[in-house]
Amino acid sequence: GINAEYGGTFLMEFGMLSRLTGDPVYEHAARRALDALFNARSKIDLVGNHIDISRGEWIFREAGIGGNVDSYYEYLLKGGLFFEDFELISQFKVLYNAVVKNLQHDFWYIWGSMFNGNPSMPSVSTLDAFWPSLQILIGDIKSAVRTLSNFFSLISTLVSPRRCSVC
Repeated sequence: GINAEYGGTFLMEFGMLSRLTGDPVYEHAARRALDALFNARSKIDLVGNHIDISRGEWIFREAGIGGNVDSYYEYLLKGGLFFEDFELISQFKVLYNAVVKNLQHDFWYIWGSMFNGNPSMPSVSTLDAFWPSLQILIGDIKSAVRTLSNFFSLISTLVSPRRCSVC
């Protein structure tokens, strides 16, 4: 199986390669990967984090925004905006709304079942920190501020400026 993030990671590079060479094959391959992941989402519009690409079945069915899936969300939206591909932006919005509805708890985004959203791993990682930038890009500024405030609060609690070599 592969991490869901790999399905999104190549869009920017392969899309640009197609446009520079005039050969659409690269962008089409990256786009097929994005579409396959989107089409494999659950009935509540969540995606897992590892999929068996030969069978199209999810191996790890936990949905979240962090590691193993973060780049999928990121490049789905950024690729849609960069290439002015409104279908990709629409796909992102479907997934974004599902994440907010099923995985958001007081502007923390935790791991849960992709089938019902029930929490499976109530944790946060540094790989979640990209999410507010996507919230800003789609115009959900209030949510981005709340999410960033949560991260700031966590960092302020855990990191003392006297012990932080980069502060």
